[in-house]
Amino acid sequence: MGEIDENPVLDYDELNSYIQGRAGLDYDTVANVLDLETEYMIKVGIIESQNPAEVEK
Repeated sequence: MGEIDENPVLDYDELNSYIQGRAGLDYDTVANVLDLETEYMIKVGIIESQNPAEVEK
């Protein structure tokens, strides 16, 4: 197994399509879950927001 880049970049649409296919969910449902997951990870400090206005959400 190769090393993981320190700053991996996920293609949002590719990830959404993959989850749709595996879970049988529609695009909007998956998009909402991914957005909420990202919001939570920013809130608990796992990742940093790229938009300073979102930091205090």
